[in-house]
Amino acid sequence: MVFPVLTPLAFDPGRPFPHISNLSLNLAVLIRDPAGKERFARVKVPGTLPRLVPLRRSSGGVRKDGIAPRSHYFVWLEQVIAAHLEALFPGMEILAAHAFRVVRDADILIQELEAYDLLETMEESVRRRRFGSVVQLAVNKSTPVDIRDILRENLEVERRDIYTIDGPLGLSDLMGLTPIDRYDMKDPPFVPATPAILNHDHDQDMFVAIRRDNIILHHPYDSFAPVVAFLQSAARDPDVLAIKQTLYRVGRNSPVVEALLEAATNGKQVAVLVEIKARFDEESNIGWAKRLEAEGVHVIYGLLGLKTHSKIALVVRKEGDGVRRYVHLATGNYNGITAQVYTDLGVFTCDEDIGADATDLFNYLTGYSAKHDYRKLLVAPINLRARLESLIRREIEHQRQGRRGHLIFKVNAIVDRPMIKLLYQASQAGVQVDLLVREFVACAQGWTA
Repeated sequence: MVFPVLTPLAFDPGRPFPHISNLSLNLAVLIRDPAGKERFARVKVPGTLPRLVPLRRSSGGVRKDGIAPRSHYFVWLEQVIAAHLEALFPGMEILAAHAFRVVRDADILIQELEAYDLLETMEESVRRRRFGSVVQLAVNKSTPVDIRDILRENLEVERRDIYTIDGPLGLSDLMGLTPIDRYDMKDPPFVPATPAILNHDHDQDMFVAIRRDNIILHHPYDSFAPVVAFLQSAARDPDVLAIKQTLYRVGRNSPVVEALLEAATNGKQVAVLVEIKARFDEESNIGWAKRLEAEGVHVIYGLLGLKTHSKIALVVRKEGDGVRRYVHLATGNYNGITAQVYTDLGVFTCDEDIGADATDLFNYLTGYSAKHDYRKLLVAPINLRARLESLIRREIEHQRQGRRGHLIFKVNAIVDRPMIKLLYQASQAGVQVDLLVREFVACAQGWTA
């Protein structure tokens, strides 16, 4: 099963050093030919095969509940390949084989203001990413100096970028162990809840529930299913006229995108901003954008100079003699997989002011607009900074008047100097400042992370 997939690549004057793809695991092989000359070859460990090769299973001791857990035995795929290199290099003497792994610079830098076509520019940038410079060469502790030198010279890396690992490389492949039947070593499965108001079987009940009251979802404790149901209901409801949405990271086999495609098929007006500059999701998002466009969806690929990170969906529905706007706002992506892991908030509402703001926002994203007077939404880069500063100063004034000012922020990071200084001022005035920060906060002294 393994042998037909392997491709040994020689390195000699007639065959240049092979391209080493980003994050790939490889074997650096030293051989001696029948003439006694030493040669170098590279064998890529195929990522299309499981990295951990099962050997056998056996029963272990009996637990208190009477169930005997099985012991599982695995060997690394690169070890299997290394043990059978004679089959790849018949007639050659195998002198050594050592695993190595490279990490290439995956940052995409584009001159957006000079880009004639943002989609075409991003597609070309994604293609170039595969050939980014090597920023890390990982080798095993046992890898000899001569092999390290061959790799360093041909991969054009500095000595300081060579990382010596005492153990297997690419340990993320250990995730391949998660499906094994060792439930005694796993946490009990967590089943997210669905608010009682959203437990329904009919599409129109979704809109009825939102009309009753605003509904907040706290993922992953609350299920992401209502978000998908909201979009599916909109796609199938004959009274829904239009759906507008922003997409940042949606993942593979996305039911969110499928709902938008269904809506377009059903004759709805569908407009989607797909942020093709979403880091490491550029290629996936380009694919989704093209598929949506092929089905007649109005697709916007993002705005020059900006990254659209907002998560918002707007559904326009005919009701009586007029229309009502239903909005979903969230801190998390429209991604059913990450919604089971990341802590995020989402809200369903048909508040008239928020609905009107959502319409104005999409007009800004899809067309041209100089509107600055949003009713309730804080929109960057239009009014977000000014409104946040105003709200922080309001809490400072509350504290000075003895009304117990309180600020709560849930953010990825805090690195903006004017905002940090203002938070310090609030804290020094006695305002209680609670920061829920995912990554890091810049310090006041020197502003380093």
